[in-house]
Amino acid sequence: MAYFDSPKNRAIWNKELDGLRAERARREENGFKPEAADKQFKQQSAERPGRRRINLEQLEAIEREAGGIRRVRRPVRERAKTMEREHVNQAEKSGRTM
Repeated sequence: MAYFDSPKNRAIWNKELDGLRAERARREENGFKPEAADKQFKQQSAERPGRRRINLEQLEAIEREAGGIRRVRRPVRERAKTMEREHVNQAEKSGRTM
């Protein structure tokens, strides 16, 4: 609860609560309508010029065209092989000492 000791954080939280209360009031009057949320999102998008909404497939296509996606061969599990070799070596050594 120390978060609310700061006046700045308390103001941020109160602003968030005001928005949630307004959304609750809107839903009580009109019910749940996702179209309203889409309108608000589109309005926010319009306020940010130079940006457009795209999906993952479009983003991957853009990156492929730019040559940004390359298949990289994963490194071999050398540590596991090393550990296996050490285990075999230890077994051999312990077998010789008996």
